[in-house]
Amino acid sequence: MKKIIRQLGKRIVGMVNQMIYNACLLFPVNSNLIILESEEDFSDNAYAFYEYLVRQKCDEKYKIIWCVENIDNAKKRGVLAIRKWPKRPDPIQNFYLATCRWYIYDHSNMFDRRYKRDGCVVFNLWHGCGVKQSTDLKYKDRFDYITVTGEFYREMFAKIFGCPSQKVLVLGYPRNDYLFLDERESQQKIIENYGVNRFKKIFLWMPTFRRSFNKELDEQYFKSETGLPILYKCDELVEFNHYLKENNALCIFKVHHLQAEMKVFDRKYSNIFVLKDSDLRKLDLQLYEVIGISDCLISDYSSVVNDYMLLDKPIIFTLDDYKEYSRSRGLMMENAKEYFYGYHVEDREGLIAALDEILQGKDGYKQIRTKNISQMHKYIDGNSSKRIADFLKITTT
Repeated sequence: MKKIIRQLGKRIVGMVNQMIYNACLLFPVNSNLIILESEEDFSDNAYAFYEYLVRQKCDEKYKIIWCVENIDNAKKRGVLAIRKWPKRPDPIQNFYLATCRWYIYDHSNMFDRRYKRDGCVVFNLWHGCGVKQSTDLKYKDRFDYITVTGEFYREMFAKIFGCPSQKVLVLGYPRNDYLFLDERESQQKIIENYGVNRFKKIFLWMPTFRRSFNKELDEQYFKSETGLPILYKCDELVEFNHYLKENNALCIFKVHHLQAEMKVFDRKYSNIFVLKDSDLRKLDLQLYEVIGISDCLISDYSSVVNDYMLLDKPIIFTLDDYKEYSRSRGLMMENAKEYFYGYHVEDREGLIAALDEILQGKDGYKQIRTKNISQMHKYIDGNSSKRIADFLKITTT
């Protein structure tokens, strides 16, 4: 009964907010109003774009408002914000949404169920060009434009989102601009706080999450104590730490935030460091500001492998569950492996063999990365945010 009452309450709030929004459409579009949204407040592509706007002093000309879940955190940052999911009728949120000139997001489109008026541009920054199928794309085409990193993804995204290819722009991802900035200051924060500079090599392991508290995103076939590929048992993680210690190497695990609460990551290891979102927030860093500190990426189906190609460093793909993952979650092409430009490993022995090569300074896939990077990335520079701002005609003049 309580569940029914809650659902009814949400529906009533939604209806009232829709009425308020419709009334606010009587006001003209504010030609200087920008609204930004990201999955985690102040993160990913939207935040990288925001930092570019601030560096260009666009915040002096435009009113920039964040659509957030945590209003108090926004106040502490000293930024203007509206609540993303109001639990009660919210005239302020609806007024700004109804009158904004640009709504720029990488996760939640607040115009999914709202009428978008002429004069408002909804720009989808999205959160990754990769091979895994996207889920839960209701109202998926309710935007004016979406950006990708290369021509390879243009028709693919048009098909996924059910939109004309003209809506898919090859402008790049703002978060990748961090990879071309002088990272010494941000990397120094990691070095000072965690002493990572004492290691011979640093491996960054960013697995696609397979075990999740969200049943829709939980890969039921995947049975692993650690939630990791290859290293299924806690004892195997201990053995891996021993291997790293013998080779004076560090492995930084950056697991998905839906996976980070697993108990296995609470344990302390000498040569394994689990980088959580809370660590980045404490140091006021974005993930892409620090991934350049690594000498190699270990991943699988995550879109980070596409971005990491810009660093021209070795990539190891853990593909022990390739067939099962393809059937369960789905990949966007049948021959996805052909586009994994790096070491393909399916067990611990294969992983160690690849790491041994990299520890010796070898990079067996450098030539194939160089040959194919242009189809994944039209631009190899740090100007994605500028291209997007120029396209949207957001300027300081």
